[in-house]
Amino acid sequence: MYTVRELGRYAAEAFGVPNVTAREVRGHWFSAQAKRVVTAGLDADLLDESGLPAIIKASGGERLRVLALYHTQRTRARLRRLLAHHFARPYLSEGVPEDTVVQAGAHVEVMFHHAASLLAHGSGHRERDAALNQVPHVVAPDGTRVLALCETEFDGRPLDEDAKPVVSRMLAERSVLAQFLVTAEAAEDPAKDHAGNNALADLLRAAGLVHPRLTTALASGSLGAADPVTYVGLHVRAQRGAAWTKGAPKLSWSLVAMIPDGEHWRTLAYQFSPHPKTGRGTGWQDYFIANTAFRAHPLPDGKRQDEGLVAAIDTALGQLRPHVATGAGYVVMVSGDSSRSLWPLLANKNLDVEPDAAGRIGGRPALPGWDPALGHRPRAVVRVTSGTRDLPRPVEVRKPAAVAGKDPRIVKTTRSLYQLEDSVSANTWILANVPRQFAGSGRHSRAGLDSGRWSTEAETSKHAWYALTSTEIVVVGSGSDPQRYAVAAARLCDHAVSWDERTSYPAPVHLAALMDRNHPEYRRTVDWTDETQGEELPTRWPSD
Repeated sequence: MYTVRELGRYAAEAFGVPNVTAREVRGHWFSAQAKRVVTAGLDADLLDESGLPAIIKASGGERLRVLALYHTQRTRARLRRLLAHHFARPYLSEGVPEDTVVQAGAHVEVMFHHAASLLAHGSGHRERDAALNQVPHVVAPDGTRVLALCETEFDGRPLDEDAKPVVSRMLAERSVLAQFLVTAEAAEDPAKDHAGNNALADLLRAAGLVHPRLTTALASGSLGAADPVTYVGLHVRAQRGAAWTKGAPKLSWSLVAMIPDGEHWRTLAYQFSPHPKTGRGTGWQDYFIANTAFRAHPLPDGKRQDEGLVAAIDTALGQLRPHVATGAGYVVMVSGDSSRSLWPLLANKNLDVEPDAAGRIGGRPALPGWDPALGHRPRAVVRVTSGTRDLPRPVEVRKPAAVAGKDPRIVKTTRSLYQLEDSVSANTWILANVPRQFAGSGRHSRAGLDSGRWSTEAETSKHAWYALTSTEIVVVGSGSDPQRYAVAAARLCDHAVSWDERTSYPAPVHLAALMDRNHPEYRRTVDWTDETQGEELPTRWPSD
């Protein structure tokens, strides 16, 4: 922080060019009461038995069934303690019979099964299918979401011998979503089992559970959401590189819609192909159901320049219409890293270009959902970009002095939302983020505030390698009040569904990206900056 702050001051003086400035958006405040609070490792509000059944119902289900699949006895004990802790059922930690469904609440049940052959690494385990057939209670009544918390022994094996992707796909083919937990010494106190608590939180996220505090987070204050608007998140990722040099490039895209349902939220995802085993479902499905189909299918071949991609996304947005409250409309939020190459009006150089009467620029749809044939345009499209090298970093906040004629007071950190002041960037906002390391309570957590990387002792300097980061929010295609949509995007970053800090992208985009990241074939083969080269070519499909 110190280094970047001093560098900014020096550069402005040396080059005679002032730093970029922005003003704080009044009324954007983030509700502290609606914040996700993790106590002793668990989200007690989400799991409160008086409210959990309604949250499960809003997700489209009626019950949750958790399959605890383990290899070692110490992991079995660890999972017992974790589940007992999260669902407030002490008897689970005292002993649970094998292969028996045990109630963990009015709408939650658990089952433990020793699955060593299923979970073992190595490409030579032909008995894996037979082992899965031996797992009981995989098939559940309609309305029961089946989730698997699986042990994995990390041993550094090559990708083609790693059991996790194979098991994840096999379970998804049976309409089960898996989350893996690395073998570790059993923590006697589950409140301190950070990996276990995070794994269980992510499993509940995959089930589509969203606490109604999100409604309060979005509605609070003068700039809060007044209508039951649906928020749609788009994630697109090209997969290529060393892992796929001998095959066709892969293209992963996912759409998630968060739809208000009274005080609750129903999360849907777009399913573009039927489930490969059951043959069920296309179109907008519950997040859990769409996830099982997505993981069960291989990633499709394709490239960004495929014209069918934009048409398929517009088709999906058109099919959303029956799910959106009459008169409320929807807002599309996209990752600027991955999506601005697909529509001309999302490119920086075209932000001031006027589309023609048909909503096109250079013969291409200007924005997602703008195909006239749909008759269902979004209220606004919000482009969110986070953490890339071309974004300005917040360095300091200047507060007016209480006494006239005095220098402004300098504030060194901020988590607020700001609007850029120049007229060219009138629809651009910056959300300032404090690094997680700085916000922590460790001995060196504040090391970088007043000391630079090279201006302090060696022991401290290695803890000072961080700075404030920014999330850019650009609102386009909005007929009126773009600031309200910028505030909604910022609040959907600040209010994470299953994380105790901010996410890089608004909740619907984040949930769409996690669908991709949890896919068995997901490989981190390319950087975002490489994926978006040539992104601002307005008259042709960019080179992938």
